[in-house]
Amino acid sequence: MDQTIVVKGNTVQEAIHKALNMMNTSVTDVNIMILENGGTTFWGLQKKKLLYK
Repeated sequence: MDQTIVVKGNTVQEAIHKALNMMNTSVTDVNIMILENGGTTFWGLQKKKLLYK
C-alpha cells in the first residue's frame, strides 16, 4: 500500500523522525522527498520550516 504524508520540521532529522513515528516504520522502508528547503523569508524576518514528503 502506497502512503504519502507531508511533514514540517525545524531540521531534516526532526521532520524525518516525525514522519517515521506517524507511519510507524523505519527509514529503510520509505522514500523521502524534499518539497521545500528551510530558510528565512523576506529580509530574514521569519524562519521557514523544512517541508518533506
